[in-house]
Amino acid sequence: MRLLCKSKLLAAALIIVLLSLAIFCLLQNSQAQTVEFFGPYEQFNIPVSNGTISFAFNGTYTKATLENDTWVFENLQIFRSTNLAMFKISAQNSNITIISYAAGNFSAFGSIRLSYVVQGNGKQIINLGLNQSDYSENANSQWTVVVTNLTQTKNVQSYDFLVEGTQWKLLNDGTFVINGLPGSTTLDYYDYSLGNSNLPFYIQHSVAIAVAVAFFLVMVALVLIKLKTRTNIGDT
Repeated sequence: MRLLCKSKLLAAALIIVLLSLAIFCLLQNSQAQTVEFFGPYEQFNIPVSNGTISFAFNGTYTKATLENDTWVFENLQIFRSTNLAMFKISAQNSNITIISYAAGNFSAFGSIRLSYVVQGNGKQIINLGLNQSDYSENANSQWTVVVTNLTQTKNVQSYDFLVEGTQWKLLNDGTFVINGLPGSTTLDYYDYSLGNSNLPFYIQHSVAIAVAVAFFLVMVALVLIKLKTRTNIGDT
C-alpha cells in the first residue's frame, strides 16, 4: 500500500514538472511567433526625407515602426549577422541597403561593424541601440567610417576615411550622423567587446531558468512524498 502511494505521488510530481516545462516552452514559442520576416525586395520608405531603407539579405524582426522619420527595428536579425536588440536608422535624400552587422572580438575588423551601401549624397542617421555606458569621452576616436568605391579608370578600390566632426559625428545618445558619400560604407568600432545585454533577462538565461524551475519542482515533489510517507506511517 505504501509503495503504491509513493508511486502515485512520484508520478504526480513528474507530471507537474513536465507541465511546467511545457508551459515554459509555450511562453518562449509565443515570443517567437511574433517574428516578422523580410527579404531584399522589401523597402522601408521615409517619404518626408526622401529616403529608403532595405536589406541585401533575408532577415527577421519582432517590430518595425516609423517614428519621427526614423525606422525603429526591435530584435533585428539579418542573415548570418549578430542580433540587434534595438536599431534605429534614417536616410535623407539617399537610399541605404544594409549588408550585415557583427559584434564580438574580431582581431582584424574591430568589435563592432555595420556594413551598408549608400546611393545618393544625402545624410544617414544611425543608432545601434548601445547603452549610454558604452560610450566614453574619447569614444569618437575609436570609431571609423570608411566608404569604398571602384575607380572608373583603373577598376581598383578606393578608400575614403570620413573625417569626424565634419563628415560624421557621434551624439551623446549614441546616434551617428553621417554626411556620407555614395558607395559601400562600414561603421567600425575597434577593441571593444559587446554582449547582447539589451535582451530580456528570461531570454538570455532561459535554459538556466528552466533547469532551476524543474529542479525546484522535483524537490517540492520529493518533500511532499516524504511528508506523505511519514503521515502514512503515523496512521499505521
